[in-house]
Amino acid sequence: MLPRDSGAAVRPPGPERGKRRRIWPDDYVVVRILRELFELNTKGEGATIHQLSTLRGMPTQRDERIKGLLEYLCGQGLVTKMPVGERTIYRISDKGVKFWVRFGDGFGIFRPLHEPDVSP
Repeated sequence: MLPRDSGAAVRPPGPERGKRRRIWPDDYVVVRILRELFELNTKGEGATIHQLSTLRGMPTQRDERIKGLLEYLCGQGLVTKMPVGERTIYRISDKGVKFWVRFGDGFGIFRPLHEPDVSP
């Protein structure tokens, strides 16, 4: 079970013409993180917290929230973290790869709507 969502809707400061920034559900953010880490894994790469929080299609998130979700995924054994100098790189673990291969197709509903392979 995922941790509870960390907050309600947030209104950005200043005149925003009535726009609101929503806090996206943890489930959606976790799926986006796992998908990105899985794709990076095929290239032999990992990602920093900031890289994950600024993904195209990722709702605007605070790095602290992404870090909390990554720590949760590390605790589940789906993600590993590796210190590289002063940064921490996160990679999907073998268990995470197996999980994604088994269940990833079912997460297609979480694709961002602006992706080119999504029809309107």
